Amino acid sequence: SGTGVISMLEDREGNIWLGTTGGLDRFRPNKFVSVPLPTRASEVAIAPDRSGSVLITAGSARSLRVAGDQYTLFGPSDIEISALFGDGPHWAASKRLYRIEGDRFEPLASPPAPEYASYQAVLRDRLGNLWVSISRGAGVFRQTSTGWEKLGEAHGYFHTNPGAVTML
Repeated sequence: SGTGVISMLEDREGNIWLGTTGGLDRFRPNKFVSVPLPTRASEVAIAPDRSGSVLITAGSARSLRVAGDQYTLFGPSDIEISALFGDGPHWAASKRLYRIEGDRFEPLASPPAPEYASYQAVLRDRLGNLWVSISRGAGVFRQTSTGWEKLGEAHGYFHTNPGAVTML
């Protein structure tokens, strides 16, 4: 549906989901299907849900929860989401950071970043600390009880291993 792949995941049923520059595609084990979205999308973000469904954001459109062939709209329509992270809880990012609770987007205090920066990765470690990596040289931050602590320059993405966080 688009010329560039922004995000992808494999769900529990073995489907491969591709968020592209032009929409959303789903590759089922024996065929590739373009999935219609409520609006034209320039960037599609996808994330698995622990319930087995898939969460999808498509720019300024409302978010979707897909379970099998059932689509449910949720969340606000006035937030342009550029990225989704996690498998529960979920974190959505635009110009600020949100925690997705059920069908609600709860805004969080965000680390300082340049105006055109974007979130590259968000995760919660096994100790409960929230970590974010932000582009444009903003860096890597860890949320503490007093706010955000800057830990280093952004050089890549997080990768999680059981019990560890690796920043590349």
